[in-house]
Amino acid sequence: MKERSAAGLSAERILVCLGPSPFGEGLLQEALRMARSSGAELWALFVDVPTARLDALSKAALEGNLRLAEELGVKLFIRSGEDIAVTVVDFSRRHGVTRIVVGKPLAPRWKSLFGGTLVDRMIRLSGPIDVVALSRADEERLSRPLTEGRKKVPWPYLEGAALVAVATIAGLPFSRVMSPTNIVMVYLAAVLVAALFLGQGPSILTAVLGVLAFDVFMVPPYYTLVVTDSQYLVTFAGFLGVGLVVSGLASRAREQAREARRREEETLALYAFSRDLASAAGRNELVRAVTDHLSRTLGWDSALFLADEGGGVIPLSGGPTFLPEPIVEAVGDVFRHGRSRELEGGLLCLPLKVKGRKVGVLALAPKEKGRSGRLRDAFVLQVAQALERIALDERALAAERVQVREKIQAALLNSISHEIRTPLSSITGVLSSLRRGEEAFVVDGEARSALIETAWSEAQRLNSLVGNLLNMSRLESGGLQTAPEPCDPAEIVAHALALMGERLEGRPVETELPDETCLVSVDFALFSLVLVNLLDNALKYGPPQSPLVLRVRREGEALLFEVLDRGPGIPEPFREKVFEKFFRLPSASGGTGLGLTICRGIVEAHGGTIEAVPRQGGGTAMTIRLPGVIEP
Repeated sequence: MKERSAAGLSAERILVCLGPSPFGEGLLQEALRMARSSGAELWALFVDVPTARLDALSKAALEGNLRLAEELGVKLFIRSGEDIAVTVVDFSRRHGVTRIVVGKPLAPRWKSLFGGTLVDRMIRLSGPIDVVALSRADEERLSRPLTEGRKKVPWPYLEGAALVAVATIAGLPFSRVMSPTNIVMVYLAAVLVAALFLGQGPSILTAVLGVLAFDVFMVPPYYTLVVTDSQYLVTFAGFLGVGLVVSGLASRAREQAREARRREEETLALYAFSRDLASAAGRNELVRAVTDHLSRTLGWDSALFLADEGGGVIPLSGGPTFLPEPIVEAVGDVFRHGRSRELEGGLLCLPLKVKGRKVGVLALAPKEKGRSGRLRDAFVLQVAQALERIALDERALAAERVQVREKIQAALLNSISHEIRTPLSSITGVLSSLRRGEEAFVVDGEARSALIETAWSEAQRLNSLVGNLLNMSRLESGGLQTAPEPCDPAEIVAHALALMGERLEGRPVETELPDETCLVSVDFALFSLVLVNLLDNALKYGPPQSPLVLRVRREGEALLFEVLDRGPGIPEPFREKVFEKFFRLPSASGGTGLGLTICRGIVEAHGGTIEAVPRQGGGTAMTIRLPGVIEP
């Protein structure tokens, strides 16, 4: 065992090499125990060789090993390289790995006589890095089929033989008039075509058959393998060597191009998937994006389950129409144990985890033959992250609402503290004076009436303030319900003026009603409150003797209520802000800033609009527009 570097003692990092081995789970478990016992960080690496071809069983084993690594919380890396040993050692050196864990190869020893086994080459290249090779018992070296469907008709090899036949037929007319060495180019062209379109094996067969056909048909004596001129042996060797080299290079380029196209398609699919997930504003949009992409890209039906507060899972909307109830229960078991599981009918249930925390389960059912493996696992990771993002967004929104509510409450308390204290102080002072009047001083009738009038007006002000607060709380909680009914605008105006009562004493009010009789559908009491608030504002901010105008007029299918005053007006930058909660004009001397907010809430609940516009000649016109005039 090599000596460990001093740096490795303080920060040990173990790298386990994964591949399509059926014993990958045991290798991972052993590496995990090794990492836990030494307190090291465990990484996993899979080297993807572009020219390697895996059969169905090997692909399934590889996918299972990679998925298990993610489920165990191992940091997984995938790198591409032609030489596994060189790629692993280079990765380990660049990332400070102190120990490499690899499984002993199951291939027969004779296959590695010339170049050595993967473990041997890794040990030679590793330098100060420890290499630990783990093996299974001999009885576990199960003989398993290396490929499925290998007994199929070898059409590519037959096509390679056909290419040789075509080259021979094409070269025969020239064999008697040209040097045989020139006709070799026809066979090289056949080898190149086979390498580009049929693969490496058929191209090698084409090269061998080409040498034989060239000897039999193009080199005298014809139609025999005998060669009278020994110089042709050099030609045969050169032709075979060039053919094999060209075959290998062309086949490798073909495989690399195919792998590049596959990876490009996967990258584009992942990009489109991540883009749609990122734009999903809620769970319903997320479900649509997931089901659409998994069906179109992988050919799988899917159902998404989200973790609930009770430790189980609930199907999201748009969910598992193809899943019977027993399987839905099995999905809950998959979530609780956090391990993927294949159920009956080929249904695959994959737990969704983000940083070790379970957020849900993705159930996949094969609908048609499609791609899977690393692309599917990447999709699963994207779904888990999208679910986590939406959950974080929901929690952030809830926290923001709580924060806004707390700010509103604080602003409300700060705003009303003075407004409530002032009328209460006045009422308390009046009552105290009346209570002590007989003993402390004589209160004549006129002074007594003035005190009572003061207490009454302050009580009315306090009552209006409390009413606004209650209405505001009903608006905020959504508890303000309207009960519209056909009402006569004249009755609404009369009722509002009656509610104003003594507050209008000494102040002229001009009313203008439409000439034709019409009705409007409103909540009589609530809409009267809107007019009262508008009249109260006009009374407060207008000159003492200036008349108020309450106008009702018809404009097409809409009915307009207007309250006009001759006050200082509202500056243009504030004409929208006056309807916001707790907003008061800089020139305002009192009020909570809730009256106009309540008015807008009630008007909008009736489907109308309210706006503040400048009045011609000075002042402000508060205009309410209600749609849907009812003809009597």
